[in-house]
Amino acid sequence: MRYISLAISIVLYPMLIPAYAMLLLFGAFSSQGLDLPWLYKVITVGGTLLLTCIIPFSIILMMIKQGQLKDAYIEDKEARLTPYLYSIFSSIAWCFYLWRVVHMPHIVCVMAIGATVALVVVTIINHWWKISSHLSTLGALIGSVAGYQYANPATFNLWLIPSLLGVSLMLACARIYLNAHTSMQTVAGLLLGLLFTMLPAMLF
Repeated sequence: MRYISLAISIVLYPMLIPAYAMLLLFGAFSSQGLDLPWLYKVITVGGTLLLTCIIPFSIILMMIKQGQLKDAYIEDKEARLTPYLYSIFSSIAWCFYLWRVVHMPHIVCVMAIGATVALVVVTIINHWWKISSHLSTLGALIGSVAGYQYANPATFNLWLIPSLLGVSLMLACARIYLNAHTSMQTVAGLLLGLLFTMLPAMLF
């Protein structure tokens, strides 16, 4: 069970979620005006992966090598500040990339900004309380999907949100089983991510 929980935590690692979001956007909603050239999709997903995963994760690996961190999970909340700050800067660069470089629809940029704001809030909360970044980023993904479907009713999919909620429950159980978080910390992370992406999309 421990290995399964670790595998779930790795596959749903926070830095991978933005790339999953882009893949989901191009896959699930490709018939609603997002059936774009494959090269554009590769550039968008590749740029997202570089900015939100490869660069910040490389910094984390460097910090581990220098002995500043124990592992990539960063269980100690006091040690999270520096990696979180690098992730915030990378996420801001990603928002700019979506907006000015690949010219994604404004609704997508708004939700990316919402996810970045959620990361800032998680970083602030983490100073006092260890909130789950795994569930926060997954909540941001679910909120983005819900917000996008709300703004574009033609994209509504009956099973997509329930499936993602099922995945979030599985992830929450994995994080609790690994003693990485309490149930309250996972729920709080999920709701925070949902709020900061779904609400801006609905207001937009």
